[in-house]
Amino acid sequence: AEEIVRNLVTTLINKHDHPGEFPNIEAFVKTEGEELKNRGIKGFDQKQFMQERTRLLENVLKRSFYVISGKPGTGKTKALQQIIGELENRHEQVTVLAPTGKASIRLKLESGAKNAQTIDRFIYSNENRYWEILKRFSLILEEGRKQPSIENLIIDESSMVDLQKLSTLFSMIRLEGEQRVKRVIL
Repeated sequence: AEEIVRNLVTTLINKHDHPGEFPNIEAFVKTEGEELKNRGIKGFDQKQFMQERTRLLENVLKRSFYVISGKPGTGKTKALQQIIGELENRHEQVTVLAPTGKASIRLKLESGAKNAQTIDRFIYSNENRYWEILKRFSLILEEGRKQPSIENLIIDESSMVDLQKLSTLFSMIRLEGEQRVKRVIL
């Protein structure tokens, strides 16, 4: 399981950057900074937030593997809304997953990810029976399962995902060929 996760992460980290810029970063970041400042979050540093959020938006679409982190209430889901919107504007397919039903519903409502679903639903709905791996993990070593087409994968609340489920999900991702994954964002 660890080897599958390490292989995917290492492969994606070592890929060349994708071309393209995130439009209107400055205006979005300024508005977000003002909104968060007005919420009265204890210890909120608007300047640091704006620097970090600008760096996030400048790099998230360029990189093949990206981790978004931050304190609760600091606008990570709002940033996801912008990221998903930009990927859709580029006519790229986006798969948005969460570990729980509650998290997937929140994603649908707050980020506009209409197709957000739980990781379990995604694994169990796959016609190539990846769900069998969750029942008998040794099956992960079997070759020959057809991998679904995943162009961009976003996993919200990824720290809640256990290793077996994450490695099963990552085994579904194509790293080679015409329909290989472009980005994984945690």
